[in-house]
Amino acid sequence: MGLRRAGLVVLSVLATILVFGACQTSEPEVREVVKEVEVIKEVPVEKEVVKEVIKEVEVEKEVVKEVVKEVEVEKEVVKEVEAELSPALALEAARYGGDLKVVAQASIKSLDCDFTSAYVCGSVHLAYQEGLLAYDNDFNPRPQLIEDWSVSGDGKTY
Repeated sequence: MGLRRAGLVVLSVLATILVFGACQTSEPEVREVVKEVEVIKEVPVEKEVVKEVIKEVEVEKEVVKEVVKEVEVEKEVVKEVEAELSPALALEAARYGGDLKVVAQASIKSLDCDFTSAYVCGSVHLAYQEGLLAYDNDFNPRPQLIEDWSVSGDGKTY
C-alpha cells in the first residue's frame, strides 16, 4: 500500500513539472527534420497464356461378362388351425372392454390425441378411438361410426 502511494506522489509531481514547464515557453520550438524515403512502386504486368491441346485417342474395348448365380429358396408353409377356446378364455374374449396391448416407440404421455403433438400418442389413439368418417383405399370418405350423412342445400348443416 505504501509503494502505491509513493508511486502516485511521484507521478503527480512529474505531471506538475511538465505542466509548468509547458506554460513557461511562449514561442513554440520549430524543428526541421530531413529524412530520405525510398519509394517502391509496383507495376502490374499483363500476361496472356494460351495453350491448346488436341489429342485424339482411339479406344477399342469390348467387355462381355456373364453372371450366373444359383440361389436356394426356402419355402415356408403356414397352416391355420381353428381351435375351440376354453370356457375361461371364451369368457375373457366376450368381456366388454378388455386390455389394450400396444408396442410403441416411446412412452405415451397422454391419451388425449386432440391436445398433443406427439406422434406416438396420435398413432396409439387409432386403436381405441374411432371417428365419424374413415377413408377407403382411394381416400374417399366413408361412414365409420355413422350410418350415412347428408348436407343441406345451403351447405351449413350436415
